[in-house]
Formats: sequence, C-alpha cells, structure tokens
Amino acid sequence: MAPHLTALAVKDLALVSALELELGAGLTVLTGETGAGKSMLVDALLAATGGRVDGALVREGAEKARVDATFAAMAGHEVAALLGERDLADAGEDVLVLSREIAAGRAPARVNRKSVPLSLLAEIGDALALVHGQGEQSRLARPAVQRDLLDAYGRNGEQRERTAERAGVLAALRRERAALGGDPRERARRADLLAHEVREIE
Repeated sequence: MAPHLTALAVKDLALVSALELELGAGLTVLTGETGAGKSMLVDALLAATGGRVDGALVREGAEKARVDATFAAMAGHEVAALLGERDLADAGEDVLVLSREIAAGRAPARVNRKSVPLSLLAEIGDALALVHGQGEQSRLARPAVQRDLLDAYGRNGEQRERTAERAGVLAALRRERAALGGDPRERARRADLLAHEVREIE
C-alpha cells in the first residue's frame, strides 16, 4: 500500500479550537457549503508539510496554533530513505508525524516530535503530499512545466540529464572564452580600433 495520510489534528487554527480527522486508505472526499472549513483543512495540511503560513491563522484568544499530519503504510526502509542519515525515526518505524506550530513571528517544525529545520520538513512533505489549489491549472501555461510534462511522458529523464550536463559544460566554456577576451569579432574590432589609435599617435 502506498504512503497515505491517516490523521490530521488541528488545534487553535482559524475558527477551529480542536479537530482530529481520521482518514482511511483510498479516496476520501470532503464536501460542504462555502465557509464550512474545507480550505482550512487544506491550509492545515500545507502547514504540516512545510508550506508558508500566516501568523494571522492563529485562533483569536490563543497564543499559538498546532497541526499534526500522520502518514502511514510505509516500509521501514522507505522511512529511512526519506529521512536519510537523520535520527528522526525508530528502527523499523513505518509512521511519520509531521508537525508545525504557528505563532507570531515563528513556526517551529517537527518530525516525530523532534525539531527539524523548516527546509527539511518541506522536503519530506513534498515527498508525501501534493496539494493542488484553485488556479493550479494555470501552471500548464508555463513553458518549464510543459517541458517537464513532455519529458516525463516520453521517459526522457536520462537524455535530459545528459543534455543538462553538456549545456553546463558549454556555458562554462563560454564564460572562459569571455574571460579571455570575448568573441573573435569583438577582438577584431578592438584590434582595428587600437591600430587606428596607434596611427593617430604616430
């Protein structure tokens, strides 16, 4: 079974004083009228997976908000691969809890109750959750996204890496050439100018 979100706990976020949502494997659909709190749950998940948060989301009267997202159904080696050499999981553990506190001016991050840099939380969150919001389809208009999709469809990852490597080598050579005096036309133009100045001086 693929890794999936099994629980989302929210405390003092926006209008929610406390909420614990348990999710089963497979598809879960949340429905409700406008203002029912669906977007708040998406914001909570974004916060727990390392997204940007606003201190204004803290519930009025509370000092801080907290979000915990629990992901399960991963093999122990998958957790280890995700965490690398970092001591954030017990041997063989197949659950990850991503946590975020939200307060004025700070938003500490934790993985399995251990403090981590926000960049690491975002890296792990990116590997576990993909959130699409309204207007996300506008990304398809970006040339870089179109290239990514086309290469993925054509399974061109290896060729793309080789091309990127060769493009890097070419860029380095061009920088080296520029450091040696620019392109041949510019050198010829400069030589003509200096020759003219020599004649004027003579």
